Amino acid sequence: MIYLMWPLFSIIIGVWNNSKGNSFWVGFLISLFLSPIVGFIIVAILTPNKDNIEKRELSSGKLKKCPYCDELIRPDAEICRFCQRNLSY
Repeated sequence: MIYLMWPLFSIIIGVWNNSKGNSFWVGFLISLFLSPIVGFIIVAILTPNKDNIEKRELSSGKLKKCPYCDELIRPDAEICRFCQRNLSY
C-alpha cells in the first residue's frame, strides 16, 4: 500500500509546486526521493513565483495586462479594477 501512496503523494506535491509557479518535477522528485512529508514542508515554505504565474495566465489568454497600470485583468473587462480607467476604445 505504501508503494502506491508514496508516488501518488509525490505527484500531488509536484502539482501543488507547479501551481505556485515552480517546477512540477522539482517538487515531485524531492517528494519521491526524500519523502512526501519533506516535500510538503519544502513546497509550503516556498513563495509563489509570481512572474511564472503571470506568464502562464497571459499565454493562456485568461488574463491580459491593463495598458495603463500593467495589472492583470480579465480580457473582457471594460474598466480596470485597479486604476478604474475605461478600457473600451
